[in-house]
Amino acid sequence: MDKLFPQANLKMSMKQDRYEVRAARVQDIPDLVAMRLKLEAHVLKRNPVSWEMSAKKIAGMGNYYRREIEDLSARVIVIQDREGGEIVGMGGGKKRVHDDYVPDASGRIGDVWIEPEHRRQGLGSRMVSELIRFFESEGIRALTLDYARGNREAAAFWLGLGFEPVAVLANADLKDVKSRLSQGSPASDDAGH
Repeated sequence: MDKLFPQANLKMSMKQDRYEVRAARVQDIPDLVAMRLKLEAHVLKRNPVSWEMSAKKIAGMGNYYRREIEDLSARVIVIQDREGGEIVGMGGGKKRVHDDYVPDASGRIGDVWIEPEHRRQGLGSRMVSELIRFFESEGIRALTLDYARGNREAAAFWLGLGFEPVAVLANADLKDVKSRLSQGSPASDDAGH
């Protein structure tokens, strides 16, 4: 709280009160699908070698979000602008149980999107705080997520919250790899896989 400039606190409170961060409802599904498609376009713009969603995946996204909304081990969050009523942000979290790793459970965050004109207002942090409350209620202590290489906005946000990259997912065209192999082996044949 700013003791010298209490009006600054009031302004921030009013900005935050403009938005409701809440669990998604079935009637939010069209907005969730539209924002997920915007996220896809953003990722492909930032990293053109990313794989594009298939028409089948796009067609099934409504059903995917319905299942996630109804799944007790998942939480889909939306941010609704109280002034206009529109959904301006989304994100999801799901409890993952894995008996072949330690920790034996984690919270996976995904599909985070804030409409560009509503960014830089703390909405991403508010959404993640809501997901953390959900994960804590599920007994989760470890979080994981992924974001596309080249997505500077996502990298800055997640690194700022303490996430550290631990793995690399690399894509290649089979013909390109085959061609490179036929031209001679890579610089190091003994690279760890």
